[in-house]
Amino acid sequence: MNKGKALKRVILSIAALALVIVALAVSPYVYDNVYLSGMERGISEVDDVDGVDVLETKGICGRLNGNGNGMQFLAAALIKVDDGVDTEDIIEQAEASCKPASYCKVMEYDGGELSCQELERGRLAFESEIDDTASYYILYAYGAKNSLLSSLDIRGH
Repeated sequence: MNKGKALKRVILSIAALALVIVALAVSPYVYDNVYLSGMERGISEVDDVDGVDVLETKGICGRLNGNGNGMQFLAAALIKVDDGVDTEDIIEQAEASCKPASYCKVMEYDGGELSCQELERGRLAFESEIDDTASYYILYAYGAKNSLLSSLDIRGH
């Protein structure tokens, strides 16, 4: 066997192994971020409710509250709501369109960061300008996922 060909095979094998290791190391982060963006897309569908405008969506994942290990996901939407719109309709639409979430909640928004019991660790703030003439709410969906890839994500520990 030619030494040049053998060396080339060894180098290609090492490069392939390095590529596999990098893919395995990055895949939990990508998997969890894709899951979180699905939750964000789900809650943004409340835009279909008459009188509701979604201004901005944000998401965060990791160990958000409690002790122990496990991935938790929180997706939030800043929404502008016309007078007469029932917040229960907003929650029903969000729960119907955001299947991965354990539950959805709506709370009034007056500016600043999101403050809720589901978000003990981490920060979530909106940049959109609000005015005093309209009603603003934060719709948020919370869920946890215990999959093999999620358990490998360091943010859940």
